[in-house]
Order: sequence, then structure tokens, then C-alpha cells
Amino acid sequence: MPNNLPCCPCCGAEATYRETTYHFKGIKTAIVQCNDCGLSITHCGPAEKIADTRAKVMAAWMCRIPQHKPCLIVSQYYYSRYCYFVAYDPETFLAQARACIEDLERHKRQWDDLRPIRYGDLENRWYCPGSLRHNVNDDGDIYFIVGDSVGELLPYVREYYDKVDREERQDRRKNIAKKIATHHDPGAIYAIVKSHFRLI
Repeated sequence: MPNNLPCCPCCGAEATYRETTYHFKGIKTAIVQCNDCGLSITHCGPAEKIADTRAKVMAAWMCRIPQHKPCLIVSQYYYSRYCYFVAYDPETFLAQARACIEDLERHKRQWDDLRPIRYGDLENRWYCPGSLRHNVNDDGDIYFIVGDSVGELLPYVREYYDKVDREERQDRRKNIAKKIATHHDPGAIYAIVKSHFRLI
């Protein structure tokens, strides 16, 4: 029986392996299933060749596992926040993140803002390749948080969206809502992140 199954690529929860035998047909089914979201892969084969069936279901499950760690990208503008899970590739991350930052800052700033782009923790003098968090402060903040699984990063998402609820109730200024609609449009932010990273 397989041990140490990789976590679910969908939600990061643990997975379980099990086998089911159909005696009247001599068929055995191998199943890997997430304990939380229910994502599963099934393969059937002759009972006497269960090792082959087991290998097939394990190979199929491994193909579902992302090749890179997940990274949570958070774009903030006043109380507005949007969170995206993307694939983190250490070989290309710095270039991807800087290009993403440039586009996000241009979208968030006023059209006549000519300041140089700020890369925050991703500036050459501050960048630490092994760091699991990178912050950028400009007209609205940008956070890059790397984890071992989506499940590990979900508490950050809940925390950020809880802050949105609290801060939006406290800040009733109409001009802020108008600025958010102009400079933090959800469709535009999504398109920018998607153009630089592989969403997961």
C-alpha cells in the first residue's frame, strides 16, 4: 500500500489510498482521494495485476501535483484586497514579480505619476532568494507569500479578506470608493497577475 501520499493539489489537504475488489469480475480498483475536498483519481484492473493498477493511479495523482510551490499574491489599495494563488518557480520568480509589480503600480497610480517604479523587498539590494515573503509599498501594497501548499496559505487569505470587511465598514468616504473602482479594478488586477504568472 502506498505511503506518504503528496497532499491534494487542489486544497493542500492529506490524501488517502484505498483498493476495492469486485470478486465476481476479478477486478480491483485503486483510488486516491483527498480527505477534504474529495478530489479523486481511480484506476481499475485485473485483481492479479493490482501492482500495475496501483502504479497507474499513483502516477496519475503525481501528475496532478504542481511542480512548484504555491505563491500567494495579494494586491492592496486602501481597504480593497485581491488574492491570487500562482506557481512559484525560483528560477523565474524575480523577473516575473518585478514585471507584475510594474504593471500593478502603473494601474494603481495616477496617470501623471512619474515616480520610478518601487520594487520593495525585490530591489537588488534587499532581495533574498530564500525569503518566503516579499513586500512592496507604493500606491497600495503588494505581497508575495510562498508556502508549501495552498492549505498553508489559506489563513492569510482569510486574514486579508477579514480586514477588507472591517476597514470597508469603517471607511465610508465616497472618493475612496471611486478611487478603488478606478485604480483597483478586479478584472484589471486579475489580468495583470495572469499575464505574468501561472494561476493555480
